[in-house]
Amino acid sequence: MTTKTGPANETFGRETDIAWLPDGTFFVSDGYEETRVVKFDKNGKFLMAWGERARTARRCGQTTFNTVHGMAIDNQRRVYVNDRTNRRIQIFD
Repeated sequence: MTTKTGPANETFGRETDIAWLPDGTFFVSDGYEETRVVKFDKNGKFLMAWGERARTARRCGQTTFNTVHGMAIDNQRRVYVNDRTNRRIQIFD
């Protein structure tokens, strides 16, 4: 995996966190450059990515972020994403 901006399955631009599910699946937050969350299987194979930049809180919607800065996963496999600059936490299942 190369660190720079580009396709979610090939590149990152300043990762900020990583979170694992019990089965080894993991999520990486690409918080500063790409502003997205990327999901991989336990072997590191790209599965999916979501998120796009929302520069102001007034333009925020579901799956828009401005500095994805942290993540956590609960026992129901929900992913909590800290959208630092927009001062909120989004929950994904």
